[in-house]
Amino acid sequence: MVPGQADRLGRLVDQLLDLSRLESGEVPLRKEELALHPLVEALISEIDVARPDREVALRNDVPRNLPALFADRERIHQVLFNLVDNAVRFTPPGGEVAIIARRDGDRGRIQVRDTGVGVAPEHLPRLFERFYRADPSRSRDGGGTGIGLAIARSIVEGHGGRISAESRPNNGATFTFDLPAAPAAVSVIDRRAPS
Repeated sequence: MVPGQADRLGRLVDQLLDLSRLESGEVPLRKEELALHPLVEALISEIDVARPDREVALRNDVPRNLPALFADRERIHQVLFNLVDNAVRFTPPGGEVAIIARRDGDRGRIQVRDTGVGVAPEHLPRLFERFYRADPSRSRDGGGTGIGLAIARSIVEGHGGRISAESRPNNGATFTFDLPAAPAAVSVIDRRAPS
């Protein structure tokens, strides 16, 4: 076996098992109040350690005062890590990846936006299918297994949300998903609403 091939195969098996459990509902989501800004700060620090040689700027554009979401911290970390790591890989040196969030009614709307190579329109509808790769010529040695976005979709849908992608070739990509606000945050907003 080629060096590193066993590790990649092991990661693929783990991801497939994870995806299978998520899709079947076997994985309980441990939902709690989740402050997004510190989670994104921690994620950026992790990527700084994992990819110290990257030449892509990471920006946390999540407001510190964004009301808490109601979500599984570890699973949302997994979604964000996958989206940000992909964005870094497809953004050329000197580019930028921004994590953006805002309140949208009783939901939080989160975006990962990059200044990378973008995705051709014909690939957008299939990006979240397992094993789908927009660039089949790209080597799997770069670390991708082709199921990270399928896992992200399953996690977001397990929270009652939706995930989508927008892009134009050579103009970057934006991945957007939504999550429910924490019940306390919703009631605070409801009390502020004019009657």
